[in-house]
Amino acid sequence: RPLILLGALLLATTASAKAQDKYDQGSFWYGFAAGAGSTVCQLAKGGSLSNNDTATFMEGVFETAEIDPDLTEFKQDFLNAYQALKENPDCNGIFK
Repeated sequence: RPLILLGALLLATTASAKAQDKYDQGSFWYGFAAGAGSTVCQLAKGGSLSNNDTATFMEGVFETAEIDPDLTEFKQDFLNAYQALKENPDCNGIFK
């Protein structure tokens, strides 16, 4: 549960950091999700987070992206990042 809140907080604090150019928005959110996912995968790989906590954190990030009206138009960018994380060898077996 704290990881979900952390994910929501992370998204809320980056809202003001969004790219200014409308065409950059999808790339920004793809990079945000892929970067956050890669970071928690490295923490899991190093033993600082469990695989379950890592997956729960990212579920919170993706859930927030799905329900936040400012982010719903970028849902496909988040889904593309999720697919990339599933294929990332450092995230092996964490994301199904």
